[in-house]
Amino acid sequence: MNREATYGIVKTKPGLSPLFLLILTANLFFWIHAIYALGVIFSIFTIVAFFKTSGFILDKENNRVKRISGYSGIQYGKWYRVPDIKYVSLLRVKQASNSNNGATSVQNSPRSSCYQINLIVQQHREKRVFGLMTTNVETARSEGVKLGAFLDLKVLDSTTYNRHWIT
Repeated sequence: MNREATYGIVKTKPGLSPLFLLILTANLFFWIHAIYALGVIFSIFTIVAFFKTSGFILDKENNRVKRISGYSGIQYGKWYRVPDIKYVSLLRVKQASNSNNGATSVQNSPRSSCYQINLIVQQHREKRVFGLMTTNVETARSEGVKLGAFLDLKVLDSTTYNRHWIT
């Protein structure tokens, strides 16, 4: 694979994932019940599971994208074919909170929004969205512009109510 024909963003950041919480619970169980050998092993697993890796690699020559997931540098992913890419889209998405006691509430604070970088592709006369990553507004704009320049495409900024093209 030619290095100039690929573009990717892969980031590792700390976070509380369900896997981390499960391993942490097992780890605490082993330490409390004096099973120290398993406690040491699960301590290592706990540290590995704390750092979540996510991102994507775009291969322009072969029209494909690899979505990457993993923990602490251990990465896995699958290549997906991407049809004719029309433009790059930056989108603001409001997030809803989880339901408590059967009632779901929507948070309207500025922190309840996330920003997506998407590829808009043409497929059988319809435009489809191929989501790449979710991030904060500054990263979405800067990486979206870089991705648009890499693909020689326009970038549609829909992070505010006034949508506009970034070239």
